[in-house]
Amino acid sequence: MRQQIADYGRRYRGVVCTPDQIVIGADQFGLLSLICLMLRPQLRRIAVENPGYLLYANTFRQHGYEVVPISLAADGICVDELYESGVRLAVMSPSHQFPRGMIMPVS
Repeated sequence: MRQQIADYGRRYRGVVCTPDQIVIGADQFGLLSLICLMLRPQLRRIAVENPGYLLYANTFRQHGYEVVPISLAADGICVDELYESGVRLAVMSPSHQFPRGMIMPVS
């Protein structure tokens, strides 16, 4: 299954990854919690869209991360503000942003 997902991601989404980089889980909270545990040694701050999907920010806060809200521009997260924040990792809506519904541009 992971091989098929990796192939799909490469072919239709431009994502280059190996099957062992794909994590499959039952729900978003469980997967985000796993990501929190995996990243904790390297990162303590994470950027999230503002406004954005509250599950992202709340889950990272529950795991002890400092959550940095980043404003939205007309076509997605404000990249300049993201760079200025100094945060090394951002969680974003990859397709239709919640709650505004904008589509993330390829660039």
